[in-house]
Amino acid sequence: MTVQGIWAYSLCMNLSNLFLNTSGDGFNYMSFVLIGVMVVLIFGMIFMQTRRRRSAMEQQIALIDRLRPGMRVRTIAGVIGRVIEIREEGAGLKTVLIETGSGKHASHVLYDVNAIVMVMDESMAEVISEPVKEEFDAASFVEQSNTQRGKKQQSQGRGTKSKQSE
Repeated sequence: MTVQGIWAYSLCMNLSNLFLNTSGDGFNYMSFVLIGVMVVLIFGMIFMQTRRRRSAMEQQIALIDRLRPGMRVRTIAGVIGRVIEIREEGAGLKTVLIETGSGKHASHVLYDVNAIVMVMDESMAEVISEPVKEEFDAASFVEQSNTQRGKKQQSQGRGTKSKQSE
């Protein structure tokens, strides 16, 4: 149950207590004060949420307007790449062509412009973009990982020779 739901339930309970008050004093004015405070709090929360949502929407619009080809961006899915082209698809739909990878491993992906969540500055781009090996040799990779595993076992005192002797 959400906070608004709890407050709405509490408001209903206080209203029922107000009208079912059978004491001889008449109306209980503290109930009116409590109800007034709760109504103000509920409308205040609604106003703050609307304001926060509007602020986030304005930031997204500013981000989209700032996009230019060549900028490095990150998408909602976490894909990091360089903007190649911004296209107007018609009916108000804007798409962005993003290049990921480099060299012969580069690929192009078409995203809706609203999927862009961050424009990266040059310092962030240098940390993330690492050179990609042009060729992958599986045999040397397996050999290297086995060598590293053997070194790790020897440093822990469980070398392969001690296992064979036992």
